[in-house]
Amino acid sequence: MRTTCGLAGLALLMVAGCGQRLEQEKDVTLEVGVLHPIALIDAPKYEQKIKVEFTSSESPINVYVVLGKDENAVMDELGKANPKLEIRGKAEKSKGETFEATIPAGKDYGVYLTGADKKTQVKLKIKSQ
Repeated sequence: MRTTCGLAGLALLMVAGCGQRLEQEKDVTLEVGVLHPIALIDAPKYEQKIKVEFTSSESPINVYVVLGKDENAVMDELGKANPKLEIRGKAEKSKGETFEATIPAGKDYGVYLTGADKKTQVKLKIKSQ
C-alpha cells in the first residue's frame, strides 16, 4: 500500500512539473496605426515552443513574438524602423498565417499586432507545442 501511494504521488509530481501548457484565443479589433499588445505571458519554467496562428479580416498586419518584461519599452522599439528587440517569431504584411517561436526558460514575452492600413478584426491563437 505504501509503495503504491508513493508511486502515485511521484507520478503526480512528474506531471505537474513537465511544463506550462499554453492555449489562448483572442478576437481583437486593430485600428490603423495602432500597436496592440494582444498577449503578455509570464516566463515559462523550461524552454517552450509555441505556435501562433492568426487571421485578419480586412487588412494585412504584422504579428511579433517578442521577449521582454517592459511592455512600454517593447512598444516603443517596435515602432522604430530597426527595433533593438529579441524577436522570436514574426509574420509581416499578412492576412493570415501560422508560425512557431521558441521561448527560452525564464523569459517573459508578448505577442504584438501592428501594421493595419484599415480597421480590421483579428483572430489569434497561441498554443504551446
